[in-house]
Amino acid sequence: MKTSRNNLRLHRKKRIRAKVKGDSKTPRLAIFRSLKGISVQVIDDTKGATLVFGSLKEIKNAGNNLEGAKKLGILIAKKCTEKKISTVV
Repeated sequence: MKTSRNNLRLHRKKRIRAKVKGDSKTPRLAIFRSLKGISVQVIDDTKGATLVFGSLKEIKNAGNNLEGAKKLGILIAKKCTEKKISTVV
């Protein structure tokens, strides 16, 4: 059976989620890269809640993927410091 891109992504997600768990002190950083953009979430797994979210759609003049990823990282860091989150898993 030929594996599709989505099936490979789901296997990768399952493998990572088995190893990495986030809590309120050190939440989990989840990054999703699609063909059109990048989205980032900071997740508390004990509550099952997303604490911080950001995507390239929020950034004006994001440029290409490399420049946009740098700007998105800065945006997520600012949002995390506003919510007093200093470390992530």
